[in-house]
Amino acid sequence: MLVTYDWPGNVRELQNVIEGAVVLGSSDMVLPEDLPSDLFENGNGGGALPNYQEVLNATKRDLLEKRSRVPAETTNRQQPSWD
Repeated sequence: MLVTYDWPGNVRELQNVIEGAVVLGSSDMVLPEDLPSDLFENGNGGGALPNYQEVLNATKRDLLEKRSRVPAETTNRQQPSWD
């Protein structure tokens, strides 16, 4: 289904779909029910499915790389003191 979908937004659309499935998914694997319904509505479903564990691992690595590039001052904010 991912292979046969047209991906009009190219790689960015694919990345958004996979990231959303990883974040909102119901398990540690990306399952078809974690994907947006429009992937199935366009008549593109039914193709060979990629190895979701590989896609999941690659996406997690990408997210961790992005996270490591965020400056520490934006991730370790202290609560303001209301003295």
